[in-house]
Amino acid sequence: MHIVPSPERALTVYSPDAVLSGLVGALDRFIAEATGLVPAGRGTVVHDARSIEAFYGLSGGTGGRHWPLVVDLFDGRAACVTEWRGADPLARLQRVKGATQPARAEPGTVRSRFWCDNPVCNLIHVSDTYPMMAEEAEILRSRRTAAAFSPPDVGPDPGVRHSGLLTFARLAARQWPGHGLPDLPADGDARETGRGLVAWLTGLSAREPAVRDLVDAFLAGEEPMLPRIRRAFGRIGSWDALLLECAQHSNPLWVAQAAVPGPAYAAAGG
Repeated sequence: MHIVPSPERALTVYSPDAVLSGLVGALDRFIAEATGLVPAGRGTVVHDARSIEAFYGLSGGTGGRHWPLVVDLFDGRAACVTEWRGADPLARLQRVKGATQPARAEPGTVRSRFWCDNPVCNLIHVSDTYPMMAEEAEILRSRRTAAAFSPPDVGPDPGVRHSGLLTFARLAARQWPGHGLPDLPADGDARETGRGLVAWLTGLSAREPAVRDLVDAFLAGEEPMLPRIRRAFGRIGSWDALLLECAQHSNPLWVAQAAVPGPAYAAAGG
């Protein structure tokens, strides 16, 4: 694809979590239906630490506590760029993107769907302005790979690999196999997913005292959690470790939405 943004063209960048979860095709279809824009091309880019710093530095997005996790997410992993055409495409893409924190994303946006739960692995980037998009496109062009990206067409139950809450729940279910995981909403509703997983973890904490302190600390967003999680669950792959760290920046919001009163909730859980 030729990355040439203009007032009639705009770009979405699907981050590596979207690629690993097999959601690129579904995201394109969702955006096309929601905006009326037409996808005009797709390409693959692979950032390194320097290029992703330059890319997000254009919008001042490199100063948050979770920024090191963004670098880990992109560094050396494939991301996907889709070019869109239509009337006022950038404004339409901005409206459909959703808030950085999926717990605050407006209904009908990307980040209110697709089982999103944290501000790092939240699937999509859209430029703030056309001039900024032109600068971002130059960086993307320098990181483009030769091979075009052909996303797999996933079914109704894709391999959700970008949710920190679900990652922790899967580890806990493996450790205590008598507790089956809850069904994820088929439409990917982020709030329903977050509430369901918080409720499941709350119930597990009430039934399994050995994991109560760990669950409480994880849902409270305490840091650092990885050493404690590894002691409890054993070896954890690098991708799962990244997701567990990402979740620390959003779990308290999901707990608040689920109306759970805090660490003492486990005693009252059913």
